[in-house]
Amino acid sequence: MGLKQSIIQIHTALEEAGIGHALIGGFALAVHGINRATGDIDLLVDENNKTALTGKMAALGYSLRIDTGEVMHFTGSSRIDVLLARRPVSRRMLADAMPMPPLGIKCLGPEDLIGLKIQAYCNNRKREFQDKADIVFLLQKYPDMDFDKIKSYADVFKEWDEIQNLRNRV
Repeated sequence: MGLKQSIIQIHTALEEAGIGHALIGGFALAVHGINRATGDIDLLVDENNKTALTGKMAALGYSLRIDTGEVMHFTGSSRIDVLLARRPVSRRMLADAMPMPPLGIKCLGPEDLIGLKIQAYCNNRKREFQDKADIVFLLQKYPDMDFDKIKSYADVFKEWDEIQNLRNRV
């Protein structure tokens, strides 16, 4: 099964189970019109749905390989990475996610994606080049974003100056 079919299958199953979820990562960028290669499906799910999610994924043939308490990695017909919304800010991101064409799956807005990209490269500097490139694409595509919101995310990691530098290059 291809990644698109996996997304549809998982989305349908999670919707039927009442498990709120939103696309993040490479497929979320694609929904926003930014194409880049990705080999997995990244989702944001409220941690309160962790047990139900694990059961639903098992019913779809996925095995839980890693559970850090923050992130869950499933393998099956595709690789699925789930970021658990545990804090008010990530729960707000999930609540604010909007259904997006063409599949109607909820996706984080560009500001929230930038916030997660900042967190990702600060936690793993090997990701920095790709994540900053993704941020630049989002800045180009959405010049009228809520920069106060982005600043609030960047300030957590003391990255506002870097985000301003990226913004000035656009």
